[in-house]
Amino acid sequence: MSRSDVPDGSAAGRRRRELGAVAFVLGVAAALVFSDGKRSAWPFSHWWLYHTGTPKPLDTIVLHQVRVLDEAGSWRRLWPRDLFTLDDDSSSQDMGHGLLARAVDPKNARRVQYQRALLRRVSRLLDMKPKQVEIWHLTWQVDYTKYPPLELENTIAEELALVLPGQSGEPP
Repeated sequence: MSRSDVPDGSAAGRRRRELGAVAFVLGVAAALVFSDGKRSAWPFSHWWLYHTGTPKPLDTIVLHQVRVLDEAGSWRRLWPRDLFTLDDDSSSQDMGHGLLARAVDPKNARRVQYQRALLRRVSRLLDMKPKQVEIWHLTWQVDYTKYPPLELENTIAEELALVLPGQSGEPP
């Protein structure tokens, strides 16, 4: 009897399915065991804090903040999540973080394009032409023994990363 003549309900068919399942589980286990820890194990797990192979929790956290000087002379502060809001609260809001990171990165060849995009976004978001837009790097100390682990009002460092002059006329 050839292999194609064996019905799926037979003992040989069940045995083939069991061997296939065992081979799959062993393959997944081997991939996880022999992984070097420098890449995430997606789709099985993906946690940005631990997928780099260094399971030590962060001591400090650095985020960008946008500070906008309006025509009246008052400052408004925006977080990256404020630039592109989504209805889904579980979103990581990567669009705002990416825009700010690319706008301040001196190695980015398209840095000026991201800066212009930031000016357009801020202008439309706040419905005004800003006099000046600043991007700041804010740093906090993290203490996991307290709740919450960091206090937004108590930064340990604030560094001015970029100053953009305001817009004249219509946004580009």
